[in-house]
Amino acid sequence: MSTLVRKLSLVAIALALPGVMWLLTPAPRSQGTVAKHPHVATEPLPPNPDPSPTGNSVRSAPSFSPGTQAPQPDGETYALALPSLRGLPSDTPPGTPLKLWAAWEPPITKQPRIQVLIERVVLRAIVPPTDPGAPPTALLWVPVERIPDLLYGDRYGALSVTVPEQS
Repeated sequence: MSTLVRKLSLVAIALALPGVMWLLTPAPRSQGTVAKHPHVATEPLPPNPDPSPTGNSVRSAPSFSPGTQAPQPDGETYALALPSLRGLPSDTPPGTPLKLWAAWEPPITKQPRIQVLIERVVLRAIVPPTDPGAPPTALLWVPVERIPDLLYGDRYGALSVTVPEQS
């Protein structure tokens, strides 16, 4: 390759590099603007001003029977398809406290391992399917600090529930 061709190539690269960097750098945004996507919520939902007296409202606080202890207020609702939550009958009433178990798939040890994933979650509601043929959805109240465990268990494990004995 001649010296002239090499020098011209270096000059072309040096001239093109700022243009490429300009194309790859995101444009600065003015304060207060947020990119909107139709499927992503950018602001939290407002609280439900009129909770349903039946206890079936998704945004209302969980209902509890008198013998159960109310969970801490810092929790979130997590939705799971009812068939993926083994052991939960479709007629379980809202407010039922549950113990959440996970069996890891594939097993993380030589022998299958089943362990308690979350000691206490509360069934908020079982929502009927919106599409024909789709399964119902279980809405679970989960303590905020246990949500990462549930996300991991939902992704890498098979989830099951049991109803602890009421004392």
